[in-house]
Amino acid sequence: MRTEKVLKQNEKRFKSVMF
Repeated sequence: MRTEKVLKQNEKRFKSVMF
């Protein structure tokens, strides 16, 4: 299980939610 990919996707979603 890789968390790097999930973290990157999470960051993108977080930015989308923030903005």
